[in-house]
Amino acid sequence: MPRRCLLVFAKPPIAGEVKTRLQGTLSTTQAAELHRALLLDLVERVGHGSFDVELWWARSSARDEELRALPGPHEIQASGDLGARMADAVTRRGASYDKVAVVGSDLPQLDRDLVHGAFEALGSAEIVIGPASDGGYYLIGGAADALDSSIFEGIEWGTSAVLQQTLSRCAGLSREVTLLAEVRDVDRPEDLEWLQAELESGAIDSRRAWAVLRALGGSTC
Repeated sequence: MPRRCLLVFAKPPIAGEVKTRLQGTLSTTQAAELHRALLLDLVERVGHGSFDVELWWARSSARDEELRALPGPHEIQASGDLGARMADAVTRRGASYDKVAVVGSDLPQLDRDLVHGAFEALGSAEIVIGPASDGGYYLIGGAADALDSSIFEGIEWGTSAVLQQTLSRCAGLSREVTLLAEVRDVDRPEDLEWLQAELESGAIDSRRAWAVLRALGGSTC
């Protein structure tokens, strides 16, 4: 079986450093608790699949012992913007794996089957991308030689133009792209109401995040 690795890009759950767009609706501590819950739930859902899972931490004020208390193995992201960091991670892991995919950490809809499907799609496509509902993407994967560093350069990260700009880069390199189903991440206050409704209905399995929201007593909505 081809060697595959899922790289989960995340910030350490440090109050004041994560989910800043939720602050005001949530306190810095509550935002960090929700971030940690979403991350742990994601790692649990995608674990024990036909691929390895690694956490790649953004540089922060986190201490080594705080990182070791979270699921491993761990790597530290390079410096630079998000594109530079992803390009570096793909290059580093591409030396050891046939296929590599990068995802974010605030994705309550992401599960093992979706990731497995992404890797399977790379049997016919050179690159696979999972569109996010905000115009970005939640997953990008391929072989290291297919994920050319120029795909990650000059992208307006954090805007609704990310997906289209990335697809244009891929087209310019004549890379064949398969798109996955669109999912929603949790970044803004309006995402909390959606998340709570999905958890209540059972459409999403994220037990730690559900515990955090119930502890807030519905004050997020």
